[in-house]
Formats: sequence, C-alpha cells, structure tokens
Amino acid sequence: MALLDVNPGELVGAGTPLVTIAAQPWQVETTELTELDVANVVPGGEVLVRFDALPDVEVAGTVQRVALTAQNRNGDVVYTAVIALAEGEKLPLRWGMSAEVDFTD
Repeated sequence: MALLDVNPGELVGAGTPLVTIAAQPWQVETTELTELDVANVVPGGEVLVRFDALPDVEVAGTVQRVALTAQNRNGDVVYTAVIALAEGEKLPLRWGMSAEVDFTD
C-alpha cells in the first residue's frame, strides 16, 4: 500500500515526506527503551506485544534492530527498537495504533 502525501501541482519544501509505503509483515517501533533497559535488548530477542485497541490479544514478536545512538525525549535518554510481529497480518491492525512491548528475554 502507498499513501501519496501531496496533491498534483503542489509545491513542497526539501525534506518533506511525499509518499508513505506500507509493507508486510507488520512491525512495531518502540521509542521508550531507557538506557538501563537497552543493554538487555538484542536483535533476535523475543517480545510480547499488546495493542490498546485489542486488549485481549498478545502477539509474539522478535527484535529486528536496536538503535546504537540515543535520542533525548523530554529530558529522558531513550533508544528505538524495531519489532517484527509473528502473526500481525491476521489482526485488524492500522498504522499508528498504540502498543505495549514486553521484552521477555
């Protein structure tokens, strides 16, 4: 799926996203790993993911990658991790849904 973020003939500035492309399988990106937690998260590690919209559903996932550099968010040092969902295509998921990730390893 692709979403065109501009209209024909519209002028856009440098760095403005023009197209959003969705690919399967579903992935979750978490940006709330603290510097205390990130040392224990490694690619290949197993996680459980729950979505606010699907409170009775837990989905298994695998850590695909973990950022090597930190970001400062509201005074907190945090890292990003990308999670691949094992069976996300079977769920009624949408982009931007809130999720909670439990790092089980």
